[in-house]
Amino acid sequence: MRSIPSTPRHWFAQGRLPLLCVAAVLAACQNDPLAPDATVRPQVLSLSGASCANVQPSLALPSSTPPELAGVRVTATYTGMPWDIMQQMQFPLHYGADRAHCFNSPEVSYTAETVYVAEPDPIPAPPGVNAEWWAALSPREQRALLKYADELMRLNPSRYPYAGAAINQVFEESMLNAKTKAKLRAIDYFGVSQETELFAGGVYGCTLYQSFINQSNWAFSNNQTLDMVIELVTAFAEAEFVARPYRGLAFGRNGAVGVAMAAADGFGSDCGQMLFNSIPGGRITIIDPYAAPPSSGPGGRTPQPPPDGLPEDWRDQ
Repeated sequence: MRSIPSTPRHWFAQGRLPLLCVAAVLAACQNDPLAPDATVRPQVLSLSGASCANVQPSLALPSSTPPELAGVRVTATYTGMPWDIMQQMQFPLHYGADRAHCFNSPEVSYTAETVYVAEPDPIPAPPGVNAEWWAALSPREQRALLKYADELMRLNPSRYPYAGAAINQVFEESMLNAKTKAKLRAIDYFGVSQETELFAGGVYGCTLYQSFINQSNWAFSNNQTLDMVIELVTAFAEAEFVARPYRGLAFGRNGAVGVAMAAADGFGSDCGQMLFNSIPGGRITIIDPYAAPPSSGPGGRTPQPPPDGLPEDWRDQ
């Protein structure tokens, strides 16, 4: 069994690129109670005439790419389940995310926009928060925690007098435990494989939701908890799969479905078993889009072989 790094953000990835700033909105919808919030819209340049001939990452930016063109924002809308899920993630421009629409299928619809955004400034750890753990989070996770810490401070200022208190009491242990448990539970079912990575996304979302609602004096409503956990899961997926956007989209989808399944369960059922039982029905996917058999992938299709001049191991770069 592969050892689990102590730094949770580096859970799966073997390499890391600087994470770009993300301005994204996500929501899980189930009979309307979780309708998406208004989307934050930075200046965007819509894609036009993008080719689907080669959907794998390219290794270099086009020479005409403006230097300020920072990344690709992908919106994924999943249907065909008891609930609809919409997520947004942003990836660097040169890893193929701009052609996510090539994977569209009856079950999932992807749209991609190139976006102009600034590199985020580092967010220092709030007073009282473990600086090492905080630095291991992605900027999007950090911003989400600060947002929800502010809400907890507003709801219960005596219990959470400052942001660090809310983060320490509510989030740190829950997130650490959920990431570790998700990885271990996925290994129980699939050993060490790409299926493990994707399956663990669902277990992480489910486990994190259960961890929060089982805390004493939990302050958020069910809808708020769903929104918060899906945002944290999506932020983690985006950070873990910077250079593998299609895998990140599959991980994020599984995570959101895991959250929704935990919310609908009500019995504290084992997340691994619930998620494993959902695979045959297609609610989650464990098919790696970068090493999948024909007619599969994040939206039902497989990336084509690397074009001439691209190394065979481009998926691992």
